[in-house]
Amino acid sequence: MSPARLGFLAVIIGSSIATAVYWAVGGGNGWVGYAVTVSIWFLATLGLQLSVKQARKPKMWGVPLLPWLPSSCIAANVFIMGSIDNPHLSDLFCGHLYCSYTTCLSRFMLRMMQLERPRDQQMHLMLQTLRQA
Repeated sequence: MSPARLGFLAVIIGSSIATAVYWAVGGGNGWVGYAVTVSIWFLATLGLQLSVKQARKPKMWGVPLLPWLPSSCIAANVFIMGSIDNPHLSDLFCGHLYCSYTTCLSRFMLRMMQLERPRDQQMHLMLQTLRQA
């Protein structure tokens, strides 16, 4: 993944956290903070959409609203976590980050194990047959 795409993702997450923090510190009365953070989120999501080209056009069905739907899910989840009345919000954020980290690490390790597995000709042909089905 290119640094620009990671930057857009970091800005999406950062603006979502900023919206949750603005809500938590009592900025719920004014709209200026929300206008700024949501505008930053919107521009980062638009930048991500424009920088990632579609790999292939789906023949029958494709995932709708990419990257808008995942980006809005990130914003909604971070906002919900930030709006919970809990004196230990940092524990909640750390727990969420820990779960996200372990999920990503386990997916990465599984992928690395798949890449290191020796592939004989018969298994390779079987996988190709399954992909075509």
